[in-house]
Amino acid sequence: MKGYKYIKVITNGLFVCLLILNTKIAAQKVSDLKIDFGTTPSAILPLDVALKHRFTVKNTGNAELVVDLRTRVVDTNQEAPTFPQPPTLYFAPQEEISVAVILDAAIGNLNQLPVGDHTRTVEYKFINRSNTNDTLKVSNTYQIKVLDKTKITGSFQIFGKVVDQNGAGIANAQLNLETGTDFSLPDGSRNDGTFQYNVPTHSKWMLKASKQGYSDAYAFIEPGNSGPYQLKLMPAPSVTVQFQQTKTVNVDFGFWQGDVSSDEQYVLLTQGMEIWQNENLRPLAKLFLYKVDGTKVWEYAMGYDSWGLSMSGDRAFVAYAQKHPTQPEIGLLDGMTGTPIWKKKLDLQNFPTGSIYMGHNSNEIRISNTKQFVSVGTGEGDFYLLRLSDGQLLWRKFLKGQVRNSQFSSDDQYVYVGSDPWLVKLKTSDGSEVWRSYISSWPLHYGLKISPDGNLIASMVKSGEVTVIRTNDGEKVWSYDQGVIGQWLDFSADGKLLASAAFGGTWIFDALTGKPLWRSKGTKAGYFTDKYLLLFNEIYTLDGTRIYILPDNNIGGQFAFMNKDASRVVLAAGQMYTPGIGISFFNGSIISSVEDNIEQLPSTFALGQNYPNPFNPETVISYQLSAFSKVSLKIYDILGREVATLVNEYQQPGIYNSKFSIRNYQLTSGVYFYTLKAIPQSGGQAGYYFQTKKMIILK
Repeated sequence: MKGYKYIKVITNGLFVCLLILNTKIAAQKVSDLKIDFGTTPSAILPLDVALKHRFTVKNTGNAELVVDLRTRVVDTNQEAPTFPQPPTLYFAPQEEISVAVILDAAIGNLNQLPVGDHTRTVEYKFINRSNTNDTLKVSNTYQIKVLDKTKITGSFQIFGKVVDQNGAGIANAQLNLETGTDFSLPDGSRNDGTFQYNVPTHSKWMLKASKQGYSDAYAFIEPGNSGPYQLKLMPAPSVTVQFQQTKTVNVDFGFWQGDVSSDEQYVLLTQGMEIWQNENLRPLAKLFLYKVDGTKVWEYAMGYDSWGLSMSGDRAFVAYAQKHPTQPEIGLLDGMTGTPIWKKKLDLQNFPTGSIYMGHNSNEIRISNTKQFVSVGTGEGDFYLLRLSDGQLLWRKFLKGQVRNSQFSSDDQYVYVGSDPWLVKLKTSDGSEVWRSYISSWPLHYGLKISPDGNLIASMVKSGEVTVIRTNDGEKVWSYDQGVIGQWLDFSADGKLLASAAFGGTWIFDALTGKPLWRSKGTKAGYFTDKYLLLFNEIYTLDGTRIYILPDNNIGGQFAFMNKDASRVVLAAGQMYTPGIGISFFNGSIISSVEDNIEQLPSTFALGQNYPNPFNPETVISYQLSAFSKVSLKIYDILGREVATLVNEYQQPGIYNSKFSIRNYQLTSGVYFYTLKAIPQSGGQAGYYFQTKKMIILK
C-alpha cells in the first residue's frame, strides 16, 4: 500500500498487523552531497597575501545530514583551515552551504615557494556524523605564481597625473602602487606630474601619492580601467603633534582584548594569547582596570587566561569568559572594586547544548547596554542570554557555527549575534529570531559594531570579508572581500566612515556606499576619535595622511585607544614570547591650524538648517561664504546615494538661499542629507569648508 508501511508485532501469540502512516526516515548519506567548486581561484605572490577558495556544498537528499569536513594540503601534509567553524556542516534537506578554505604562508607554505609556477592540491573529506564509515573524498588543485619582486611587470598599464588644488601637475611626488600586502612598487611623478606603471592585472591595486606640504591622495584602480587617474594633492594644514610616554607596565605575557568606559577615563584589559610557549603561565592570567593616565585601579586573577571580556559603559560591572580546557567559567565582577558578584562553571549542567560537541569553550561575553543581561557565546555554536543580577540562564539558541561576538541594541530589546556564517537578530524577551543575514564566517572580538545612529551593523569576519547590514530588516547594504584572517572594524564618530582590517591591509570605506577611500598596510588594532584614526601607534587624519608615530616598544598591536580630544593614548601587547612591556600610556596633544581658524571665525562659512523641516514639497537651504569659493551643494538619501545637485559653481562671498523641490524628483518620505562643500579660491584661506545636515521629507 503506497504511502504506508507494515510492522509485524507478535502479542500473546497473536499476529497483529499495524498500518502506520509512512514515517520512513530517509537515509543520511554523504553521497547526497553535491560539491560545486565553481571557478578555481589562483594566487600571485607577492601581490596576494593568501589564496582563498569559497565554494558550495549542497545536500541533494531528503534527509537532514550532519557532516564533518576535514581538509588536507596534499603537498605539505597539513590540515587547512575551513569555514564554517567548527568544521561541521548541518544540512537540512536540499540545503546549500558555502565553504571556504585558506592557503597562506603557514598552511601550504606559500612563502617558501621559489619564483615560478606552482600548484597546491587540497583533499576534502566529508564524514557522515551518524555513520563515520560513510565518507566522501574530493580534491582540487590550485595554481600559484611567484613573481620576482625586483621585476614586477605585466600587460596592464596604469597611468595618470598628480596635480595640485588648481589642477597643475606636481613633479617628483612619491607614488606607491600596492595591493594591501607588505609589497609595494615605489615611483615618482614626472616633471609634468604624470606617471605610468605596467603591471599584472589585480583586483586590489591602489595608488598613493605623497609630497611634503600636502595631504596624501589615494586612487583605487578599477579592474579593466587603466586610466587616466588623477591624484589631487591638497595643501596640508599645519599640524603640531606632541606626545610623551608617561608610563609602561611590565607583564609576563600578553593581552587578548580590551574595553573602554563610556567617559573614556578607564580601560579594561584581559590577559590571553593564541600561542603559549609555557602553558604553566596560563593559570596566572589576570584582568586589569587602569585609568587612562596609567593609574591601576584593580586587578583580578581569573584562574586561567581569557578571550572574552566586557565592561558596562558606566564601569559598574565587568564580565569575563575564562578558557580553562576542562573547567571553563564565566564571571561578573563589581567594576569599581574588582570583587566577584557571581561565577558559573561553563559546563553542560549549567548550560545545555544543541551541539554534537560535548563540552564548552567560550570566547565571547557581553554586558547589555541597560545592564539587564549578559550574553555568552560558545565555540560549539550555542548562544545564551543570562540575567545580569544573578547569572540565571534565561534562554538558549543553537546557531550551529561558533559564536564569537554579540552586540545589543541601545534599548536592549534585541541582540545581534555573530555566528558562522550568519548574523542573527534575536529578541531578548524570548530568543525568537527577527532576521538572519549572511556574513561569510564568524566576527572576531573587535569585528562587530553598530553605527552611532543605530541604523547599520558591520561585521569583519575571520575569513576576511566585511559586510554592512541594515539593523531594521537585515538587508545587506554592501560587502567586500578584503583578504583573509579578519581582525577588527570600527565606525567613525559621525558614522560616515568604516575602518576594517584583515591580512591585506586596513581599509577605510564610505560606510553608506562601501566605496574604498584609502588603505594602510598592516592590521594592528585601531580606534577612531572625532578627527583622527589611531592605527595602533600611528595617527592618521581621516583622509589618510599619517601625522605621527608613537613609540611602540615592540609590543605588537592587540589593543589601541585614543580619547576624543586626542590627549590620551593606551597601547597593549598581544603575543609575547618573553616578559616585557605589555602596556604603554601616552599623554599629548594635536593642534591644527585649520581647527584654530574655524574656532576663531565660526561664522566665516556656515550651513543653515533647511526651512521648513520636515517639508513637502519645497524647502530652502541657506548658507554663507566668506571668500570667493568653488561651491557644491548636494542632496543624498539615507544610503549615501546622490539625489540632486543644487549648486556646482564658483560663488562670491555672501549669503545664499537655495530652493529644493521634490516635484522634480521621485522621492519617498524619509531622512535625507544635504552637504555643502566650499573650497576658497582667494583670501589666503587654506583647506575647505565641508558640512552635512539632515532633513526630512514628510508626505
